[in-house]
Amino acid sequence: MSDYQREWQEYKRRRNQFWLVFAGYAPVCFAVALVSTKLFQTFTPDFIAAFLWIGLFTIAGCCVQMWHGPRCGK
Repeated sequence: MSDYQREWQEYKRRRNQFWLVFAGYAPVCFAVALVSTKLFQTFTPDFIAAFLWIGLFTIAGCCVQMWHGPRCGK
């Protein structure tokens, strides 16, 4: 496999991770809220999960944005 193909596979991996994190935000936060409400009668774990998930979303977005194309380097 050439470096060119490897670079594009890396981009696709980063892009897919970004969209997975984006699509998973609401279901994960909802599940954490549901469980924390049933077990602890508080939403505090949900706020923590949401804050951490937003950080993960930011990191995933930065990884996609910092990727450089194999031909032009932009």
